[in-house]
Amino acid sequence: MERAAEENGADKELKGVRDEFAQRVSDAVMNQLLDLCLKHDVFDDEEKDSILEENRTRAKKARALIDAVIRKGPETCEKVIGYLESKDQMIFKQLGLSSAQASQSGAYFTGR
Repeated sequence: MERAAEENGADKELKGVRDEFAQRVSDAVMNQLLDLCLKHDVFDDEEKDSILEENRTRAKKARALIDAVIRKGPETCEKVIGYLESKDQMIFKQLGLSSAQASQSGAYFTGR
């Protein structure tokens, strides 16, 4: 039961920081996140390409990335929070994301 509550928190957490993430994330970090999502089977090539090609600005790409992750469900949200923590600690902290959830997803990141 606790696990379900934590998972619900991860998707709500990403929804809550969506706009600020879009303002703060760099192209380099966003591309790294997309590459990790592809590597760890969060997205396939088509989904990644769609995010990059259908959105002209960095902010629109960032919002599309967050929206796509949220649609994948709470477990995926946890993974991507962990990826963000590993790639850009400063944005992770500025967004106030939960390190408890990120450390759970860190196992997905470092375990492969």
